This record gives sequence, C-alpha cells and structure tokens, in this order.
Amino acid sequence: VWAAVRYGPGAVSACLLAISLLTIWGAVHGRGPFIQLTPMQNVFSLQIFLILMSVPFMFLSAVMQERRQAEAELAGNRNRLKAMFDSSLDSILLTNEDGRYIDANPSACQLLQLTREELTAKTVFDLVVVPAQRTSQLWGEFLQAGRKTGTYALRRGDGSLVEVECNGVANIQPGIHLFVIRDLTERKHSEEALAQSEKRYRQ
Repeated sequence: VWAAVRYGPGAVSACLLAISLLTIWGAVHGRGPFIQLTPMQNVFSLQIFLILMSVPFMFLSAVMQERRQAEAELAGNRNRLKAMFDSSLDSILLTNEDGRYIDANPSACQLLQLTREELTAKTVFDLVVVPAQRTSQLWGEFLQAGRKTGTYALRRGDGSLVEVECNGVANIQPGIHLFVIRDLTERKHSEEALAQSEKRYRQ
C-alpha cells in the first residue's frame, strides 16, 4: 500500500515481483501457506493470491499517479495565472460578494496609489466616486447581469481622482468577482490634444 501511494505503478510492480518470487520460492521449498493441498491446488491457490494482490494495488497506484499528475497540472496552471495576474499592465482587482477587495495586482496598486494591504481593507463603495445609494444600485445591477462595463471616477490613496474604464465579470469563481480597469487619463489628453489641433487647423 505504501509503495502504491508513494511511488506509483513502477514501485508496485517491483514489490509484487518480489512478493511473487518469495511466495514461489517458499512453495517450492515446502514453506509458507501454499503447501497444504495437492500440487495443482497449491498452484491454483498461489495464482489466486497473486491476482488478488496485484489488481487492487495496481489500480490504487494508477489512481494515485493520476491524482499526482492532476495536482501538478493544477499547480502549474495556478503559477501561470499568478504570473499573468502580477505582470499584467492592466489593473486587476478581485472582490467578494460584499464588494470588499480581496486581491489586487501591482498595476492596480500603482494606479490607485494604495498598497495591496490598504486595498484589501477597502470596498468598491470606498473608491467609486458616486453617491452611496447609486453605488449600491450599480453593484446590484452588476451582480444580477453578471458583467458590466462603464467609465467611473475612482479616489486614489492621496485623495486625487482618476477616471477609468472598468470591465467587471461576476462569479469567476463562486462569490469572487473580477474587475479590469484602465486609466483613461492618457486617452483623454490625446483626445484633447487632437481636438485642439483640429481646431487650430480649421482656424
């Protein structure tokens, strides 16, 4: 059992081979449990014993090997997702069902000028600059619709405001909601510069 759980089919095969050789050796030399009947009956009993030993242990070792492979794949996927989360240029925030932030990537912390610890002490209602009643309404609409896109002003750690485009997806896991936000400041400046350029051109 230990070999099946710890080392997999290869170790189980080696252990079964060793047990088989010892059992056969004992039977040949008149030792062990397989010497009390006729030779044919002893051979048949030995075969049944080896089958009953082999099948469950090989099955157990195969199941454990599949489990280890699945756990390794899951760990690899988690590491890849964590690397994508941490290195994304977009700001990514995760909230729970009550709107409290439970995680934030470095881009979000930089944009909002808050540490991860400071962000996870706040809720959506603390950052979105709209009347409290309207925030609750927007949150309810988001949970009901399952996703929401919009432009909002968020309050940074230093008290300044930043306008962002927000894309939210509810329940990426039960009770966990994903928000990807992008700073619109540079886009606004580009649009204003383009408008001024066009205005000067017309003049």
